[in-house]
Amino acid sequence: MRSMHDVAAALRATIDSGEYPPETPLPASERLAERFGVHRGTVQKAIRLLAAEGWLRMVRRHPAIVIGRPQQRVTERARRGHRDELGYYFDLGAKDWEPIAPPTSGTADAPEAVTSLLGTSTSFYRERLMAPVGGTHAEQISTSYIPTSLLAELPILGASDTGPGGIYDRLEEHFDADLEWEEIVAARPPDRQEQRALRISAHSIVLEVTRRSWVRRPEGDLTVEVNQTRMDAARYTVSYPIERTPSAARPRRRSRD
Repeated sequence: MRSMHDVAAALRATIDSGEYPPETPLPASERLAERFGVHRGTVQKAIRLLAAEGWLRMVRRHPAIVIGRPQQRVTERARRGHRDELGYYFDLGAKDWEPIAPPTSGTADAPEAVTSLLGTSTSFYRERLMAPVGGTHAEQISTSYIPTSLLAELPILGASDTGPGGIYDRLEEHFDADLEWEEIVAARPPDRQEQRALRISAHSIVLEVTRRSWVRRPEGDLTVEVNQTRMDAARYTVSYPIERTPSAARPRRRSRD
């Protein structure tokens, strides 16, 4: 049986696709319940949710009127490494964000993109749904993946409380080396879990930032963690500094004639 959030996601998709254009009424809740195979009450809860989000306008004793995708402020996510008394963080704009629910964790096969970076398919993961202080629903999903071989070597990485500075401080202490990072930014359609958690439709696009953490060792670099953060691409941009390589250094040498 579909949930209220499933129906809400389906309605967002139909509105985004133009099936229900702005300033037209939604079909009656009975017809929508038949279409989605749910109880009428489930549809009514989904409609109230979309009205609270700004997709619909409620009209007393009449079907809700479609407004369309809410106008949303685009926020810049600047990617730089920072540190405070709690440990490392990578975005000043999200420094004070907090989880809206307890994190989930366990052992599972990682996504293909993560597997290629970790060098192993089976990993320990910890996933958090994050939002600004006072937020009522997730604005980003952050999932950290750690090789199970490293977890066996350093069990604290899987603990609910990993201590001051979190897993990055534990890793630097363990290897007695600085962590280094690189990120890949991609855009793709959301999966069903992302649609529900971020409250976006199947026609939306998620921005996916994949960050690899590694340490340098004499025998070769070792990837110790991969983090994937997903957010609504319509609401966020990503910015980062451009580093000058040696080929672009000044003063420039003039070639001889």
